Amino acid sequence: MTEAEVIRPWHEYREGLRYMRSVPLVFAIALLSVGWATGGGAAQILFTLFGEVVFNRGAAGIGTIWGCAGLGLLVGGAFANWLGRRLSFEKFKLVVFVNYIIHGGTYILFCRMQRFELALIFIVVSRAAIAVNSILDYSYLLKTVSDQYRGRVFSTMETITWAMMMISMMGAGIASTHYSPRTIGTVAGLLSSSTAIFWDGPTGRDACRCPSQLAWK
Repeated sequence: MTEAEVIRPWHEYREGLRYMRSVPLVFAIALLSVGWATGGGAAQILFTLFGEVVFNRGAAGIGTIWGCAGLGLLVGGAFANWLGRRLSFEKFKLVVFVNYIIHGGTYILFCRMQRFELALIFIVVSRAAIAVNSILDYSYLLKTVSDQYRGRVFSTMETITWAMMMISMMGAGIASTHYSPRTIGTVAGLLSSSTAIFWDGPTGRDACRCPSQLAWK
């Protein structure tokens, strides 16, 4: 056998995509990642603008915002580990839906706040909410995706998520020459919250009927 017969990247990639589409829960979680990235990419570069321009805090302001965002991720991740053990599959779906609304809504509040201290509180909550969803989503993926496709599913999801984030970053960068950071951030928050539509729509309902009604392990 030649190398081309052993390693068939495009064939493997198509098989992975076909598998993702055939499993409702996996496909729904993939849509969640892409939907979040439409606003999540813009949010990454806006931290610099908010620290430097909006709140006029210079490098210290940028670092403080990023630090609080990181704190939110840590708190949310730890909370998700505790919460996930106590959630049924049906409640898992509701928690994911609510958290995307919280994530986008508190990011909008972060963008609209006039006081720096209040803005920091909202960015902590926003990042904690997305951390909870990330832990819960990937945990269910690990338990649902078969060993044969797991690598392809995770690599494909990361590829499309980061591709969408790059597009979002580019769009925010271009928009920053015409609109204020607060306006761009508000749009980014709305886009991130709209991710819940995927989950509460037909695809999400199919995912809830997925036979993999798995308990947290």
